[in-house]
Amino acid sequence: MSMKLQQDKKGQTMVEFALILPLLLFVLFGLIEFGRIFFIYSNLFNAAREGSRYGVTSPRDYNGIALKTRESIVAVPTGDVYVWVWYDQGPGDSKQITNPEQVAVGDRVVVYLDHVVKPLTPLFEPVFRNLKLQTTAARTIQSLGTVVSSGPGVAPPPSAGGPVVVTTNTPTPTTTATPGAISTSTPTPALPTPTPTFGPTLTPSPTLPPDSIVISEPLMPGATTVAGTAQPGATLTLRVVQTGLKRTATVDSNGQFVFDGLPALVGGYTVVIQGYGLQDTAVVATPTLTPTPTATPNADPYLVLEPACTNVDRPTIIVRGYNWPTNSTVKQLAVYWDGAVQGTFKPASSFTYQFTVGVTSGQHTIKVRTEDNQGNEVGSSAGGASVTMQFVRPCEKVTAPIGPTVAPNDLPDLVMPSLTLNSVTTDTLGTYEMLRLNAAVANTGTVDVTSLFWVDLYLDPTSDVPLAEQSSIDYVAINGLSAGSAISFTMYVPGDKLTAMGSHTLVALADTWDQTVELSEDNNTSTPLTITINVQNPMPTPTPTPQTPVGNPGSLEGRTYIYIEDQLQSLGSVSVYIYDGDQRLVGSAISNENGFYQVADLPAGTYLAVGQVRMGDAIYHDQLTVTILEDKVTVGADLVLEGIGQ
Repeated sequence: MSMKLQQDKKGQTMVEFALILPLLLFVLFGLIEFGRIFFIYSNLFNAAREGSRYGVTSPRDYNGIALKTRESIVAVPTGDVYVWVWYDQGPGDSKQITNPEQVAVGDRVVVYLDHVVKPLTPLFEPVFRNLKLQTTAARTIQSLGTVVSSGPGVAPPPSAGGPVVVTTNTPTPTTTATPGAISTSTPTPALPTPTPTFGPTLTPSPTLPPDSIVISEPLMPGATTVAGTAQPGATLTLRVVQTGLKRTATVDSNGQFVFDGLPALVGGYTVVIQGYGLQDTAVVATPTLTPTPTATPNADPYLVLEPACTNVDRPTIIVRGYNWPTNSTVKQLAVYWDGAVQGTFKPASSFTYQFTVGVTSGQHTIKVRTEDNQGNEVGSSAGGASVTMQFVRPCEKVTAPIGPTVAPNDLPDLVMPSLTLNSVTTDTLGTYEMLRLNAAVANTGTVDVTSLFWVDLYLDPTSDVPLAEQSSIDYVAINGLSAGSAISFTMYVPGDKLTAMGSHTLVALADTWDQTVELSEDNNTSTPLTITINVQNPMPTPTPTPQTPVGNPGSLEGRTYIYIEDQLQSLGSVSVYIYDGDQRLVGSAISNENGFYQVADLPAGTYLAVGQVRMGDAIYHDQLTVTILEDKVTVGADLVLEGIGQ
């Protein structure tokens, strides 16, 4: 009986332990989860304090504040934390300031962090699946300190013809190359330092539909991240209008989206995010006005709108003001949209204010007026001013009370009217033979294309992948095209692409990067051209590979530029070739969207770097002699392309 009793007790103990084990595990893991969450929150709170503390003496260094905040985050990946920075005039002030240029001593810098914590184990998913941690830190500004930061990754102006700079391979932050100087840091233009996510004010507009796409603003120059809110689970496409950059991302379950790892944004660039039939646009902020008009004494105040009309749901509007009064009776300037205040800021003779707003069809009123501390209007009799301008959707021809007349609601439209083979005979085409094609692009719209766009040529494209996402075999840049005009040029099929006998299909696509807003985006493709290769030519003898000298190789980095209407601009898709002293090609690269290129594994020695791109049938070219040192990175090999004829 005693043996059976002991067995019964053991069985009872195991049953009781099995019953209580889940509760014990729940409590144990609960303590771990709570401690982890508390640690993360404490770290986020400390990071917000560090960022706001930096902003006390450098409030206009917008990027620096957010970067300082991210540098203080150690508990979680910094890319998983949303960082917003804005300014106000004290506790309880609902009129937030988003332009760093408009802050003053006595205002506050506010840093807000938002992070979603997921449970470590599925055990707590019924309790919390996505726990949002939020923290805010604010401090009073004591000094204006530094100016608005340009952020990491912004290309310095090239020193055409100047010497390059040699750096070691130690991975340290980028430094600007000074002609004749020696630097000890390795630049990383292709992989810029992670830049904070900049967000909007925290009070959402009540007029927005729940599934609207909203870009977090302001977008600051140098930022490599664009974030915002949209319909959960939706797929979004980001485009940078000026460069043609494209990215896709999926909105998370909380309605948040992030496009990370972008090339550094440049002031004045327009970012468009589209999805499920909606879109939002934002303009990257510019630290200073370029150029800055000089206020005329005793002249009437006036405004300039950029733009003054729109064809999109939520445009970003820039209001520039000049000759505004700054006397003692004027305490603030206020911007109104259809009677609703959009923001206030310190009085200034010349100013820039940017806001994003939902626009319905019809005419809208933008007004800027002078006010006292209580928001009451200061009229002209008291030394104040008020100016009103009209904003319309769609872009119809209107006459504003002050300022330029808006252009009609027309758009350009690019089409490919022809793609033909430039050959006397088409029945003796052979393998490994370079072919020339006659191509043309026409603008059938009623508005000029005033910016550069690309035409790409594709060989045997696949139907299940969008044409613009496939690899092209040739491309040509077109620097604008007047309304109603066309341009003809030559495109090439390299011989090494035609290695197989039989039929091949060639298709050209205009505006490959979608840089031009058109009446139709569906007619940019040429009619397919079918060619037949019926002669088997022998494979060309490959060029002998030069012997590699003994020693560790180095590498070369630089940027490609071009002058467009007397403005120096970065230019991507430039072919860069590296030739040795025997004029043999030893390396090549194609510059990216920011004009950055890199050629690795170059033996120590002196080389000729050649950059080349075609615009129509004109060749744009530059070359530079560079010296590669063993196990070193040579930077500053910037190429400024100039036309060398037809």
